[in-house]
Amino acid sequence: MPDARNTSSRPAGPAPRPAGPAPRPAGPAPRPAGPDPAVISWYAARLAASDALITRRLACDGIHCYRTRFAPGIVFMRCTLKYAADLISEFWGKVYFYLNPERKQPAPIPERQMNNFILVTSVTDDLIPLTDVTEEFLKGDRVRVTGGLFQGAEGVVKRIKGHQRLVVSINCFTAVATCYIRPEFLEKITEPETRL
Repeated sequence: MPDARNTSSRPAGPAPRPAGPAPRPAGPAPRPAGPDPAVISWYAARLAASDALITRRLACDGIHCYRTRFAPGIVFMRCTLKYAADLISEFWGKVYFYLNPERKQPAPIPERQMNNFILVTSVTDDLIPLTDVTEEFLKGDRVRVTGGLFQGAEGVVKRIKGHQRLVVSINCFTAVATCYIRPEFLEKITEPETRL
């Protein structure tokens, strides 16, 4: 007669484990990778009062720079993120880049923004420098100028000092407003804004 103690329905061996790794607890999504240190972009910096040494260094290194009286004290330079970081290390306390607030590193300026800014600030002195601009202020329909002095420039139209003016900005830290532009020279931009 078989032993009753051996007739239980208990499975033989250890219980099987589920296949694959255990699920990870949900957490914040990883931040996207920052700008490539080797990619050339525009950056903006303030230099110390005695900036001749830094200016000579930029010229010797062949760095393309742009200055305008509508952004006093700011030099825009076209370089790599690594070059900007090296400049900060070499001239510590004498050069201050505008930073990406999340990454605490020099913030690249989108090419399209910089091209607009150069176009507008290099053709006339009849501009209004704007300070303390905010994203809220810069909201509105984006337009492109199709004729006249500012042909090709893009920005938003705002009423300033009683006139409709084109406002061109860079990363919300500096902006200029043009003189009055005739409505027939403005076309609404329908394609989404690019950050490149």
